[in-house]
Amino acid sequence: MKRTGRIVGLIMGCVLLTSFSSFGQDLVSERAERRSLVGCPTAFTLPRASFDFDIHTFPNGGVQGAVHIGLLDQFMIGLSYGAEKILGETKAQGNPRMEVSVKLRLLSEGLSWPGLAIGYDPQGFGAWDDEWERYSQKAKGFYAVFSKSFLFSGKLTTWHLGVNYTPEGKHPDDDPTVFLGFDANILDRFALLGEYDLAMNDNDHPDGYPYGSGHGYLNIGFEWVIIPTISVELDVRDLLVNKEAATAPDREVRLLVLQYL
Repeated sequence: MKRTGRIVGLIMGCVLLTSFSSFGQDLVSERAERRSLVGCPTAFTLPRASFDFDIHTFPNGGVQGAVHIGLLDQFMIGLSYGAEKILGETKAQGNPRMEVSVKLRLLSEGLSWPGLAIGYDPQGFGAWDDEWERYSQKAKGFYAVFSKSFLFSGKLTTWHLGVNYTPEGKHPDDDPTVFLGFDANILDRFALLGEYDLAMNDNDHPDGYPYGSGHGYLNIGFEWVIIPTISVELDVRDLLVNKEAATAPDREVRLLVLQYL
């Protein structure tokens, strides 16, 4: 584990040093459009010939990472993997597989119409539960999402509305559901994120089931844009404590790094 930690640290150090070469640009206003909020996708995709790293923590010492590649301006793919107990002294417990995601932007945002994207993302949030064959918060699975930007008090605010369907989980609660959210530039270097997933696919509650109490998932985030290609987030998930086994919301730290080929 010590050797693995050194290797991960070396890789992240190289990424950060490379990214800081773009210092001096206009921070929030110069960065690429957000591809996701705290956990919900948006209708935006990576620019062509670019890639990003998305790394965040989750409860019980977990770490989840993903890399996404913009193959076209309208199409991106991603690969993600996570493990519980990465941070700590006990043996790490990895997810059963890597997850592959895709997103296609069908309509670019215009002055009077929203952007539209469809995609598939099987990566949920948190640890994998072998007994119930699901993540702590279910993946979006198949989804479609609209995004539209507005100026509010001179600052850019973007709203998002989507539907999704995932067959994830041993317990057969696979109803389609709806999510909505926003991201708002509040200062030159800072942005506020918010989202609510109705979680209609996670509200049945048989005996012994540790998930889905019917409140839905309310998540918020606070983003600090260090430079246009690097940002750090402090996110709070499940403010309504929808997970039956939880006693408080989940707190995470997230690092986003964007690079151009």
